[in-house]
Amino acid sequence: MVWARVSSVGPTPLLFVPAGVKISAATYKELILQPIVKDLGEMMFENQPFIFQQGSAPAHTANTQEWLQANISDFISKVEWPPSGPDLNPLDSQCGPF
Repeated sequence: MVWARVSSVGPTPLLFVPAGVKISAATYKELILQPIVKDLGEMMFENQPFIFQQGSAPAHTANTQEWLQANISDFISKVEWPPSGPDLNPLDSQCGPF
């Protein structure tokens, strides 16, 4: 699996998750949310607030909303996500061909 983040200040480096690693909520928090979304996000935006939106993969919904509330200044919660469908989720329409 490959994870990427795109922002107004540019993309982050691609994160290649080794084959066979199951992305559970704990793995998602440990490998992606803390080191890339929080730490790298704060560095990229020079400790200014930023808004984070994630996709609808199961790891994004399982026990991560509470972590995001406690650690990210602003994020689009699951309740605010657009319904399933690439026409309504800007990330799906940009990343779908890949």
